[in-house]
Amino acid sequence: MEDLKNTMNEFADKAKDAMETAKDEIADNVKEVKEAVSEATESPKHTAEPQEKVVIKDNRHRVNKVIYFLLAFFFGTIGAHKFYAGRVVTGILFLLFAFIGWLFTFVLGLGLLLLCFLEVVAFIQGIIVLMKPTGEDGLVEA
Repeated sequence: MEDLKNTMNEFADKAKDAMETAKDEIADNVKEVKEAVSEATESPKHTAEPQEKVVIKDNRHRVNKVIYFLLAFFFGTIGAHKFYAGRVVTGILFLLFAFIGWLFTFVLGLGLLLLCFLEVVAFIQGIIVLMKPTGEDGLVEA
């Protein structure tokens, strides 16, 4: 029992020493942080320089609106007008839905509705581009 008491006392003394050491280290760290903050606020070493404005360009291509409309009217179902305008992903989606429409037309006969829908959407897109004012170069953004 006496050994246990001695061990506990030794452990308590070591814990007190560790606490005092930690307290001193924390006080030193706080002092360093305060000095660094006061130094930074008194004389800034780095000043913020104004950054240049970044202009993000739109990825739309300028196209001839008559050609765009004709492609949308005659080949809108397969997305030819989107490929012409540089919208490859949208053109591929038109192609994919057209393929699905053709497949269902031959298999179930219902794909004709999808093909008609694609053509109406392409026609409306062609009309929208046709109504846009042209720039100095005679082209529009599509």
